[in-house]
Amino acid sequence: MEFNATLEQFLKYQLALEQEQPARLLYPAMAADTYDSFLH
Repeated sequence: MEFNATLEQFLKYQLALEQEQPARLLYPAMAADTYDSFLH
């Protein structure tokens, strides 16, 4: 899955989770090279 599509899916899921279970935290899982390329 492309990074942008993955990010969009994560954000939608996070929004739904905030509405249903606001105390829960959502952590994305990704490969280290993806983290290094896009987020670090």
